[in-house]
Amino acid sequence: MAALQCQGARHAGDKGERTAFFLQGSGRLSARSLRAAHSRRPVRRFDPFHPFRRVGACLAHRGCAGEGLGVGRSRRSPGSGWPPSVSSGLTHPGILTVSFSIRRFADEEAWAGAILARFEEAVKETLSSRRKDFHVSLAGGSTPEPVYRVLAAAPSLTAMSADILFHLWVGDERDVEASSPLRNGRMIARIFMEGPASAATRWKRQPVLHLWPEGDRAAACAAYAREIEDILGPDPVFDLAVLGMGADGHTAGLFSLADVAMSLADPGGFPALRTRASRTRASLTLATTAPSEPRKRVTMGASLIRNSRATIILLRGKEKTAILDAIMKGGEFPLSAAVNPEAAFFYLEE
Repeated sequence: MAALQCQGARHAGDKGERTAFFLQGSGRLSARSLRAAHSRRPVRRFDPFHPFRRVGACLAHRGCAGEGLGVGRSRRSPGSGWPPSVSSGLTHPGILTVSFSIRRFADEEAWAGAILARFEEAVKETLSSRRKDFHVSLAGGSTPEPVYRVLAAAPSLTAMSADILFHLWVGDERDVEASSPLRNGRMIARIFMEGPASAATRWKRQPVLHLWPEGDRAAACAAYAREIEDILGPDPVFDLAVLGMGADGHTAGLFSLADVAMSLADPGGFPALRTRASRTRASLTLATTAPSEPRKRVTMGASLIRNSRATIILLRGKEKTAILDAIMKGGEFPLSAAVNPEAAFFYLEE
């Protein structure tokens, strides 16, 4: 396997930091290497010769056509990137670039206000494209709750709702009873759909909330994927993905690099050998296992998350500093492999 070179450069600006990573090499990635990447445990150190490093580079390629990865053709660079046929192996196209931006905040009001402004911008972009529906996938957990309250009460979104219908999708869910406070959909419904301060009573048009089904996880994944495709079409794209990040580098219900790979392929396949035509509903959603209780989860897959038109990642607390620094230095974590390479971090340091 050809050697790779890795370089990192950090740039400071008025709106935050941006770090770009460049992986350069030549040669081919064999089917044997891909099988090894799919089966081996992910490494936590930088190893340019490790097969998962090559697969990770594929997943993060900004201009990748995606037909060899099961993620669909890139909207930004039609016709560029990897060749559609991978029968003879994948040829490295040259330089792969991944960049994330960070905006840091010292108080909650400024943090939530900046996220609201980015949300408004995404809605305006949808309206300017003459689309009448705005589809957003929402993270669960405690971090986004105060942000969702600001969104639900925002007069700007109230006014926009007269011209556009908001669809609220739950990015991942815990396998607990629907009435449990641990249920992500329960928290989102309570803020946006219930009570006098909710968006359902304030907005001109009541938002549509899409909840994960209860019961058997395999059936729930199939049903939610079917609902996504029925509404968004066979190649679904969200206008905005709102994500969180755990202290271990996971996002949504993707807790390992293996989860990321599995969400791009069938259990018996390899992510880089999948074609767009052969992608199944299983790659849109999947069942995973968390390291802590409740352990049984269901989640949107990496291909669906990465295909969003815009992505924001909400962080809160100084305990996230170490993992964020590791990601910005090129560390291999589920979040860095699963999200859009132009995602923006909104970090409340407190």
